[in-house]
Amino acid sequence: MNSVSLHPMVSTRASKDITAPIYNGAAAHCEAPLDTSYRRIHGIRRYLAARAGRGRFFNPRLFADPAWDMLLELYVASLAQRRLQVSRLSERSGVPMTTALRWINALERDGLLQRESDVHDSRLVLLSLTEKGRHSMDNYFAELPVEGGLL
Repeated sequence: MNSVSLHPMVSTRASKDITAPIYNGAAAHCEAPLDTSYRRIHGIRRYLAARAGRGRFFNPRLFADPAWDMLLELYVASLAQRRLQVSRLSERSGVPMTTALRWINALERDGLLQRESDVHDSRLVLLSLTEKGRHSMDNYFAELPVEGGLL
């Protein structure tokens, strides 16, 4: 078994081809979209890890861009069909909660992010990209050159 990382700080145990059962038999018609999503998630995770690694060489404040990091995290969550808690988004984007909340408000005002109460625990707020946010991220990544190695 290999370790597959969906986040620079988290890894899960998985077989060499975690998507093999999906591609066999009748589900083979789903191969392209699932493969594209998995590659995109993996590429964005590598990119986020590289961005986080800059702090080993430079003052991290030189590269503060929490809105972009948040959009990337929300996009990965969207590709994985998940939503993020506010605290998780703050943690993953590497900013204090107050900064995260300020940027969450800005992204929500721009129509890129939406908040929902958790159906199981109304105290929790879950975040996800809006249709506009997902469409914008899809289009952005669709126009990136594949040769660059990110996707």
